[in-house]
Amino acid sequence: MTNNQILKWGISLFVISLLTIITFVCSYNNIEGFSKILPFAFLGMSLRIIGEIIGLSRDRKTISNSMSFSEFIFSIWIIIGIATVIIFSSINAPFSSKVLGHPEFSNIDWSGKKLNQTSLKSARLDNALLVNVLLDSSDLSYSFFSNTNLSFSNLRHSNLSYITWDSINLIFSKMQGANLYGANLNFSEMYGANLDNANLKNANLSFSRMQGTNLYYANLSFSKMQGTNLNGANLSFSRMQSADLENADLHDADLRGANLRGANLKGAHLSRIKVNNTNFIKQLEQWDCKGIQEIKDKYYVDLQIHYFEWDKEKKHPYYLIKEKLTKSQNKE
Repeated sequence: MTNNQILKWGISLFVISLLTIITFVCSYNNIEGFSKILPFAFLGMSLRIIGEIIGLSRDRKTISNSMSFSEFIFSIWIIIGIATVIIFSSINAPFSSKVLGHPEFSNIDWSGKKLNQTSLKSARLDNALLVNVLLDSSDLSYSFFSNTNLSFSNLRHSNLSYITWDSINLIFSKMQGANLYGANLNFSEMYGANLDNANLKNANLSFSRMQGTNLYYANLSFSKMQGTNLNGANLSFSRMQSADLENADLHDADLRGANLRGANLKGAHLSRIKVNNTNFIKQLEQWDCKGIQEIKDKYYVDLQIHYFEWDKEKKHPYYLIKEKLTKSQNKE
């Protein structure tokens, strides 16, 4: 075997190993273009080695002819490689060159697409359809969405800071651990969404529908939630310091362990909210919550202990906030 052949073998084996690793990494990270096209490049390199094996299996007299065959196979691999680059560029164009500026993807349909770890920073998506799209660990900061459907989407651990999403459909979306600092999501449909441990500090959620939303351990401090429907939402252990909840609907919400220091609760509906101590209203007064006098006049803590259905061992008791009966109701 000549030095030239050894070099070709070494390069071929190295490229095949590299393609194998890249294919595995791309498949693991749901990069569709790479994971679907690279096997063809892998096949091309395999044909290259087969050509070399044929060349070495022949006697020295005919080895030049066999090497010509291997070079023919090698040229096929080059063609496959060029085709790979062209196809990959066309598939991923929206997420490569265009994403560097201020891309516009209005009126598109990406429903069901796997776009994890994609950068759509400062993108504009109006009237787009992104139902059940995978955008985990993606960067959508400073993006502008209007009338876009993101229901059942996955945005876990994504950067959604300073987004302006007007009248967005986010029902049953998964946004655990997402960063929504300074996000504008007013008038959005978010019922059933999962925002467990999400950062919503300084976010605007006014007049949004967030019934049954999971906001467990979420940071909602300094957020705006005027008129927001939080009926049945899980706000346990959330941080809502100085949050504006004026006229918000908190019926049946879970506020066990929530921090409401300095929050504005004027006109908020607190009937049947779950709390973990009988001094909840007094605690609101100590926390300097706005609207406390109205709350004291209208509500009281029912001393009856309740347990969740899942709490078989009764380790997590809670109490309900109830409305006081009016004079006319007492007479009846």
